[in-house]
Amino acid sequence: MELLPVIRLFWRRRFLLLAGTIAAIACAVGISGGKLAHSESGLAWTQVALDTPQSELIHTRPSGADTLAWRASLVTHLMATDEATSEIARTLHLPPGQVTVIDAGLAVPRVPASAPHIAAEAAAIVYSPYVITVSMHYSSLPVVSIEAAAPDRADASRLAQAAVHAMEARGSRGGTYSSPVVTDGRPRLQPFVIGRIAPVHVTTVIATKPPVKAVGAACFVWMLSWGAVLLLPRLARAFRTRRTVLPIA
Repeated sequence: MELLPVIRLFWRRRFLLLAGTIAAIACAVGISGGKLAHSESGLAWTQVALDTPQSELIHTRPSGADTLAWRASLVTHLMATDEATSEIARTLHLPPGQVTVIDAGLAVPRVPASAPHIAAEAAAIVYSPYVITVSMHYSSLPVVSIEAAAPDRADASRLAQAAVHAMEARGSRGGTYSSPVVTDGRPRLQPFVIGRIAPVHVTTVIATKPPVKAVGAACFVWMLSWGAVLLLPRLARAFRTRRTVLPIA
């Protein structure tokens, strides 16, 4: 029952309230010029794969093929290190702080506890204009996906190419190595190569955002108009009541 007086009040002054709403919309359109603010950026993506020197595409059982999946996972994690990030930045002649490499496999915690979830959200905030995201969609396949975001299409393509070159440099030619662990014979490194298996695709990303000033001004005008329509008559009646002089008995 307490809601009925409010509804009656709105209905009696519906034309004034509608006029205030129209004024707020006109204010928003006037400030924004009828256009939404938007920004453009470039996005490039490609894929690289790990393979044995005697490619799996030709030989049925090449030596070391069973280790390529976990080696691809390791190379993916290594791309997010400071060494790899600095190498990509040097290739593009950029300061290291302008480039960020995100390891998608480590971006989301496996256990959705509160502390890992909060840490993952804090780490997901990136302010660098050049961002590379590396990921493995299938853990059993030695294929790494690369996505590069940059201020424009040309920079995004160059960033993806630099990421591919940095990953290719992390292949192994084999050879021997020394180890403090006692092993039989001379321990040898497992050779593997890294190469691009897809072209670099580039597109333009358009992000549309509402004009903050226009929306703020429209909300202010709307609240001011509705407050004036609903409150000013009551304040005027209360003021007139106070000024009424009571007759002397």
